[in-house]
Amino acid sequence: MAKDSDDKSKTEKAEEEPKNPLANWFWVILLTVYMAALGIILFWALVAFFPATIVNDPAAPTYSKVGFMLWTLTISSEMRLILLVIIAGALGSLVHGFRSLFWYVGKRAFEKSWVLMYFLLPFVGSALSLIFYFVLRGGLFSPNATIDATSPFGFIGVAGLVGMFSNRAALKLQEIAESIFSTKESTKGKDNVDQETIAAEKESKDKKG
Repeated sequence: MAKDSDDKSKTEKAEEEPKNPLANWFWVILLTVYMAALGIILFWALVAFFPATIVNDPAAPTYSKVGFMLWTLTISSEMRLILLVIIAGALGSLVHGFRSLFWYVGKRAFEKSWVLMYFLLPFVGSALSLIFYFVLRGGLFSPNATIDATSPFGFIGVAGLVGMFSNRAALKLQEIAESIFSTKESTKGKDNVDQETIAAEKESKDKKG
């Protein structure tokens, strides 16, 4: 019995100890370097693409040159705002990723099965931010509204929040989609029969009876 209890205690201690600690630390260091490098690039892009002045003159040129890294791009004001939204969404996702990473590493609960999630998180945040931008832009502004009628600060701020709270943002988009593509599910029976039709037929039979 004593031997069985000793074996049981050894098994419990082995389960409590982190599996492959060296492999986990390799992925932690790799993720930290990846997210730090990507964060620096995104901050650089945010500063490069952000408009130095917000022009409200309709006669002002809509295209401008932007220097980023080794390239000089000529982009429109609309495309610049879209790029800023994408960048802000990725930055927000990096904030979420850093917070999650140091929390799980500090708790010694990091699992390398989540590595792919950390790598793809900035791309998910960018995509969600872009979708949110189109939804807000299409719902709150006239289709004929130009970039001069919008504020880059508001869209960039919302994009950053969407990236930081991508799960809640996805749920909000799901609610919007359900309201747009809503069906009469509440009036359908098990055999996909309209309950209103059944009620009308029953009422007509009661009147005849």
